[in-house]
Amino acid sequence: MPLDLEAARRIVERGRRKAEEMRLKVAIAVVDEHGDLIALERMDGAIPVTPQIAWGKAAAAALFRRATGEFEQRIQVNPAFWTGISAMTGGRLLF
Repeated sequence: MPLDLEAARRIVERGRRKAEEMRLKVAIAVVDEHGDLIALERMDGAIPVTPQIAWGKAAAAALFRRATGEFEQRIQVNPAFWTGISAMTGGRLLF
C-alpha cells in the first residue's frame, strides 16, 4: 500500500520526538518505494545539510529495501562500487 502524506507526517512526528528524547538536532525524510520525497523536516538547530543527508539515506534504504546501516560491511569490501552508485545518481543516494 502506498504511503500517503498523512502517514508520512506521522512518521516525521515520531522521528522528531525520538530525536528530542535523544537530544539530537536532525532532519527526517520520508520517501516512497522509489526514493521520491513525501515529507521532509529539519529541526531547529540542525545543520543546514541534514535534509539532503536524510533524503539520501532514506532513498537508498527504500531502493535497496534495507536500513543504510546494513551497507557498512559491503561498503568496506568494495567502496568504489558504492561511491560509483552514489555518483551515478548525482549523489542522490547516500549509504
